[in-house]
Amino acid sequence: MKQLITILLIAIFLGCKEKPVNSVILYADENILSELDFGVMKFKETIIAQGSSFQITKDPSHANIKLEIENQKDLDVEKNDGFTISKSNEVVTLSSECHRGLLYGLLDIKEQLTSGASWNDIKEKSITAHHDFRAIKYNLPWYSYRSGEHLSTHVETCKDLKYWESFLDMMLENKFNALTLWNMHPYMYMVKSKTFPKASPFSDEEMAEWEVFWKSLFKMAKDRGIDTYIVNWNIFLPELFSKEYGGGNYSSEAGNGHFGEGDTNQNIEDYTREMVTLTLNTYENLTGIGITLGERMGGMTSEKRRDWADRSLIAGLKAANRKARLIYRAPLSAGLVNGGTVSVSAEKLTRKTVETMGMDDDVWIEFKFNWSHGH
Repeated sequence: MKQLITILLIAIFLGCKEKPVNSVILYADENILSELDFGVMKFKETIIAQGSSFQITKDPSHANIKLEIENQKDLDVEKNDGFTISKSNEVVTLSSECHRGLLYGLLDIKEQLTSGASWNDIKEKSITAHHDFRAIKYNLPWYSYRSGEHLSTHVETCKDLKYWESFLDMMLENKFNALTLWNMHPYMYMVKSKTFPKASPFSDEEMAEWEVFWKSLFKMAKDRGIDTYIVNWNIFLPELFSKEYGGGNYSSEAGNGHFGEGDTNQNIEDYTREMVTLTLNTYENLTGIGITLGERMGGMTSEKRRDWADRSLIAGLKAANRKARLIYRAPLSAGLVNGGTVSVSAEKLTRKTVETMGMDDDVWIEFKFNWSHGH
């Protein structure tokens, strides 16, 4: 009798074990779907791997998962990329203020399912991002701020898009939403000046290879909800620019001339402005640029550093054929030196500069913390 009861209990348990939902049917309007190709693809892969079918419907009444953007009328408001998962009967509704939040929500549901939850066991939750800007500062190994084998050994790795695919997947998994890519003069690796063509160290074929690399990288980042910025130190130039057009010839100095007097002229300003504009016009998925006031701006007052950036980098950003965002690094020095010094007047000048520069979107202000290299 005990054996019979045990067998019956096992049969009841197995019979009651919930099976995966037969079909997952997703609804979202076209504007949402066009921005979520990557997230929907990853979600679909999980559903199919679990033995269910997946389809997208144009009729919300047929769906058992719906994606919605909240507060669509508040177009000028900075969006929080948190999300809400709610349920009614067997229908899951995922909502957020922005597409990135929907991506995070899809990945959350995906993680719940791969961790053993059935469709009906998906947990309701509401997540609000505490920090809007969650960035990684990545120093590129070419024309790098420091030099040596510890950097040069990674050049080919950092040109490998498979490496970046893995790196960006890691960023998405950990909810980093911005990648800032730094070197002393990134623009010469991205575009070739039409006004100063001899400044480029690359042939047309080499530039075409670089363009494929950058466009692929920025597209992969956008698919994962990651904003991208290129950031330089000022005032650094290609060696060929200094040779052909004059100015900024620091390469012969000890330590590659990271620190010292700033060197500028009309050619340098025109070249810098043109390169920023060309870069933003060429790479539609690049979110924006960052500026640094700056290792090679010794001998310049805070006002002169600001004015130089206004006439060159920021003017180039504003001349682009599309909107782009800006990271404005607080001056490294409140005086004429390169080292870290601060003053009330310099900080007030920075605030006034940002508030009056006429940018449509908010400008991120970057500060460097002491002993930051340890982290």
